[in-house]
Amino acid sequence: FDTAGVPVVLANSTQCFGDTTMGSCTGADGHDVVYMFNLPTRKRVTATLDGPGFDSGVFLTQNCSDGKSTYCSDSADVGGIEKLDTFVETGNWFLVVDSALEKQYGDYTVFLEFQTPVANGQGCDEDLDCDSGHCQNGFCCESGDCCQTANDCPAAYIASATCGVSSECQGH
Repeated sequence: FDTAGVPVVLANSTQCFGDTTMGSCTGADGHDVVYMFNLPTRKRVTATLDGPGFDSGVFLTQNCSDGKSTYCSDSADVGGIEKLDTFVETGNWFLVVDSALEKQYGDYTVFLEFQTPVANGQGCDEDLDCDSGHCQNGFCCESGDCCQTANDCPAAYIASATCGVSSECQGH
């Protein structure tokens, strides 16, 4: 499927699938469905799994050997939402929807999104928007305050006042 930024919806059931692998956080012997995709560049991958009728888990791996998942989510109870939201490096990846309990299966929907992280100095809403993994004051940078002064950033820079009396603040 397309990894260029268009969200993908995967709806299926684990019922007619066997137990082919397990993640580092999912149980053994649960039915699972495996999807493969290739990332030509580093991406932020967000996978939100809704398995309303069973205890589901989702994981990403480059190797389908049992327990070798790189990123794994199985923290919710039966019917809960599982979410992975992380940076993933280039290469072939497997997204696995897994039943967390032995011999369990059910219907599910995965909402899968791919986002190219932005460079330092670009606008951001959260750390995972940035290639550096750090967003501060609405901009990406390596660490700390991405705008040491208002002059460091574009006109849209907003910061909390650093003095309590506005008549004494610089610029008033």
